[in-house]
Amino acid sequence: MKSNTRLLLTISAAIASISQGFDDGRIMTEEGVDDGPIMTEEEILAMMPDDGGHLIESQISPDPYDGQDPRPLILDGTFSLVNIYIPPGALKPGETDTYGENIRADFCAMDYSEQKKDPSSAPMHRDIMGKIKQCTEHRTSFQLADIVAKAREFDSPANAATRSMDVKGIVYHLPKSGSSVISNALVAASPSTTRVISESNVLTIILKACRTNPIDCSKVLQSKVLADAIYMLGRTNDPQEENLYLRIDPEGALEMDVLHDAFEEAKKPNWVFVERNADEVLSKVLEGTADSRYYMKSRKNPPAALTQYVHVVSGNTVTLTEASDEEVISATLGAIVNKALKENAASDRGKFVDYEDDILNTENFYKVLEFLGVDMEDSAVREAVDAEKAKRGNGVLSGQAWSLDTVTAASTKVASANGLYLTHEIERVQDVRRRY
Repeated sequence: MKSNTRLLLTISAAIASISQGFDDGRIMTEEGVDDGPIMTEEEILAMMPDDGGHLIESQISPDPYDGQDPRPLILDGTFSLVNIYIPPGALKPGETDTYGENIRADFCAMDYSEQKKDPSSAPMHRDIMGKIKQCTEHRTSFQLADIVAKAREFDSPANAATRSMDVKGIVYHLPKSGSSVISNALVAASPSTTRVISESNVLTIILKACRTNPIDCSKVLQSKVLADAIYMLGRTNDPQEENLYLRIDPEGALEMDVLHDAFEEAKKPNWVFVERNADEVLSKVLEGTADSRYYMKSRKNPPAALTQYVHVVSGNTVTLTEASDEEVISATLGAIVNKALKENAASDRGKFVDYEDDILNTENFYKVLEFLGVDMEDSAVREAVDAEKAKRGNGVLSGQAWSLDTVTAASTKVASANGLYLTHEIERVQDVRRRY
């Protein structure tokens, strides 16, 4: 039984690689593409036991687009961008301003109707994708640069049925700070005209692409890939859709300057950064095993911005490898806020949003949405926003009635770690907010 299970997992992974467009048998892993051993579809099928083929078929649903060329489906807006792969060296500086042909993008038949109907039911981009069998089992892959060029050409006629929406606003945030309440309210305010791309794996991968080797990685090319990815994420064939918003993974804010450089000057959107009491944030992150592990990854392989931040703040007396868990996470979150403060000082398009003062306070919450382009004078919009704000915006209880979070008593370790990093940055944010 165990050997059959391993065989079926191997076959499933190999078939998945084919369905994603890697017809040479490569297998997609979390780290990228595993280039060997190469297997053809016929070889994979030959491995199946007589009764195993039926089991595989029963586990993988039929592809409703089987037999159709996926390119026209991408161009006409049926398929949307859902994932990206950037191999090492693809953003290496060169003589031209074009990025590597080996950057590949995955597409599938995304459907945002559930998000529009009930934003809290699918608050994250991965939540929407996870509900669509075609996206989890039958994605197709192409070179990003090639498909973007074809899409731009396809959208160029004045009477084209497809177009890419301009980004109207960006939501950055610390974890556990209420950002999902804002992103869900943006949809609820005008479901038919609005799409929110919330913590898309596409943008997260691109924003982190230069972290392992920043010296040999061009931020200009990184911004260009971001611009192309956003163009594909914002494509629509729905004449009513016109408002595109992005909510960025917390660590993505470390490259917010690169993201902002992806926009033409006249089309740079307003952005908000959502924060709350430092000890509350760190305590809540530590309560969740997955959350704490996510930020603990910075200990072994910290982004250059984080290393520099710790170097400056500590006077070059601390390294993350020697820091406690609480200190590593606080330093990571402190570096994120520090980056937002720098970007805010260089731009008049940013606004800091405090959980207690701006999200819990209804009138101030309306002002946040107005800053992001929502018309809050409309009573119907206010009613829809209030109804969405009354729900939990994310997590296992998403959609259920929301009440004030229980205040988490900070441990001595939390207070001590934050005293080195995050508390100071939040105090600086409050100084900025007092000048609004």
